[in-house]
Amino acid sequence: MKNNEKESSLSTSQLIAIIIYLVAFLAINFISSQITSTQGATIGKTMGELREVSQTGNVDGVLQKASSLIALLRKGAATAGTVTQISSLMSAFITLAIYKKGFYVAFVCNFISTAYIVIKIVMIGNTEAIPGVISAVVTLILITIIYLFSKKLSEKNNEIAKSYAQIVETNKVIKEKDEKLSYLAYYDILTKLPNRHMFIEKINETILNASNSPFTVLLVDIDNFKQINDAYGNQSGDVMLVTYAEKLKLFCQDSIFLGRIGGDEYGFIIQGNLTEANILNYVEKIQNIISEPIQINNTMVSSTASIGIASYPNNAVNSSDMLRCLDSAVYFAKANGKNRPCFYEQH
Repeated sequence: MKNNEKESSLSTSQLIAIIIYLVAFLAINFISSQITSTQGATIGKTMGELREVSQTGNVDGVLQKASSLIALLRKGAATAGTVTQISSLMSAFITLAIYKKGFYVAFVCNFISTAYIVIKIVMIGNTEAIPGVISAVVTLILITIIYLFSKKLSEKNNEIAKSYAQIVETNKVIKEKDEKLSYLAYYDILTKLPNRHMFIEKINETILNASNSPFTVLLVDIDNFKQINDAYGNQSGDVMLVTYAEKLKLFCQDSIFLGRIGGDEYGFIIQGNLTEANILNYVEKIQNIISEPIQINNTMVSSTASIGIASYPNNAVNSSDMLRCLDSAVYFAKANGKNRPCFYEQH
């Protein structure tokens, strides 16, 4: 509703333009009428003089008066043509500038002017005004063509603008979906941690950028997680996984890359040439986090973790071999009592 009101209202500049057009149109037509009346009287007088001279048989006088009459007719035609051109240009401009309302104003003004000229021809018998009628009709046709063309062009522009808006909106939706798909491809929905795919890419990236600089990878597998799920339900198991993820993120900060690489498995990438004592220090802190009791259904539940340890380049030089070493180390840790770390070299 507000948009329609805005479209139907005239701006100050448009109103001023219409007023200027009306004043100029009336002024030009008034001046044209005065000039035409004066020239008509002069032409009528000259024609009378021509008849008088022709009756006397004065050939030179006839030629002189005829020449004066032709000059007056040419001058009148030139004046009328100039006025018509100015009026037509003004009408075309107001139609282009203000479009619909400008067309209405120009059409009404030229229609009234045409009707006035026709009345003069019919009522007074002023046949000299016939060219003025033709010019006025031509102006009406001209501004109508301009208006219809502008209207069609405006409709096309609106269609293009609408199509562009739809394309922008579609691109926005596609971008949002791409971002969502990208997130789903690289992040775990439950814990919001990098998933296995991203963890593997991070190992490959670290190897590529390491230039033989060593780093260590830990695979932390929650012990007896299936039994916890069976006893308390999958939702309770999810609560434990999310809680572990939040605590482990606080522990890792930005120096250690953390990911969820399996149902109950977390992976850590630790940069640097670490000694066994350094690695075991990290392991101890992780085990302390995992062993902290978590409240589930008014019950405090705690667990332990078996941790596999492998390093680059001592144990593996690519991500596939690294994960194989980690799985093997975790399997050995679980087979030997769980709740313990195991270096790949130790079995």
